[in-house]
Amino acid sequence: MPREHSTNVITLSTERATTLSTIDRQKLVALCSAAFVKCMDDLFDLLPGSTHVIAREGETLVGHACWVERWLQPEGMAPLRTAYVEAVAIHPGHQRRGIGSIVMHRLMREIQGFQIGGLGPANVPFYHQLGWRLWQGPLAVRMNDIVVPTENERVMVLILQNTPPLDLTVPISVEWRVGSVW
Repeated sequence: MPREHSTNVITLSTERATTLSTIDRQKLVALCSAAFVKCMDDLFDLLPGSTHVIAREGETLVGHACWVERWLQPEGMAPLRTAYVEAVAIHPGHQRRGIGSIVMHRLMREIQGFQIGGLGPANVPFYHQLGWRLWQGPLAVRMNDIVVPTENERVMVLILQNTPPLDLTVPISVEWRVGSVW
């Protein structure tokens, strides 16, 4: 059976969380909740200072991704100012149409001023085809002066224009935070 496609154009905007209207916040929470099939009511509480790439088809919100500033630290290096990507979500009725790639390409252009991009991948092949690389070394979380291994986690990085030379096989750590560490 052929799939129907809307002829509406996808428009993108980039907005700081602090400038989003209450209605847009509610729509983003609803979109992420539908895409992840779980309640995302705490989205803005868990991602303070976030910047959002929002995709609309006409007036309908169909896609989203955001980033927060974090500090990834490969062993033997100073912490890297990181655009850490979160909540990449496409409305279930609009998936498999390239909207996720469109949103991520915009996000990747927007974060060029950072030293590196990072994300905890749900779909490694999707991000890999966009140029993200899976970190091969062990992962850990920094809590004050303690570094605690985080087993069964994965992180991908995006090499940016300001990224120093990296060895993706060394241990890497991130600062602790409430919610998902990676």
